[in-house]
Amino acid sequence: MKLEAGDAYWDDSSRSSIKHLYFILGVEEQIGNTIVAVVNITSNNPSKEQTCLIYPNEHRNILHESVVYYREARLLIHERLYDDIIKGVIRKADSASQELLDRMIDGGKKSKQIPIEVKRMLKRLYP
Repeated sequence: MKLEAGDAYWDDSSRSSIKHLYFILGVEEQIGNTIVAVVNITSNNPSKEQTCLIYPNEHRNILHESVVYYREARLLIHERLYDDIIKGVIRKADSASQELLDRMIDGGKKSKQIPIEVKRMLKRLYP
């Protein structure tokens, strides 16, 4: 199974009692590894970056107004993420629509809080 941009998952390995939904924004072949750029979704509040708001009708697993939490975006090794799905450490969720994925990618390229290595990857993949 190959993970793709738009795929989503729940990370149940978190020490927090709050489980967040994660989306893959991009997949890139790098020397020796396939790398995925991931972001998580969190409840909206005024202290959060408002670059990409998501509403309940935009994804089945979004139950209230939320934001993409670009500050916590990260790059992961595809094989490890896939292994965690097989082991049941993380659970697949419904994928994002193309429209929602495009908005999250655009937001990542504009975000002032996203880690620079994630922003660079997004700009390489989606110039």
